[in-house]
Amino acid sequence: KAVRGNMDSKELCMALKSKEVINIGKFKIGLIHGYGAPSEIMQTVRREFDKVDVLVFGHSHAAMNVEKDGVLYFNPGSPTDKIFASKNSYGILEVTDKKIEGTIVEIR
Repeated sequence: KAVRGNMDSKELCMALKSKEVINIGKFKIGLIHGYGAPSEIMQTVRREFDKVDVLVFGHSHAAMNVEKDGVLYFNPGSPTDKIFASKNSYGILEVTDKKIEGTIVEIR
């Protein structure tokens, strides 16, 4: 699954949705690029979805793996950005029948 981002081409923006909900087992994962001030990104992406277990987003280029109020906020960061990201990274979500865990892997 993929969603459009704020720097994508017109063609890609027409082909992709702005957000998606992915159902994996009993879990609901909200997927969105995100928008607005990076300091408010958690609140911004939360407003976009009703009941989800995980919110996967980008926009800020800053890796995040934080649980708040029963929701996992997961931003894998950026593997290539040298301007906005303090560290380059990618993320892995592991889903079992009982839980979802996120891991941020820093690229050196």
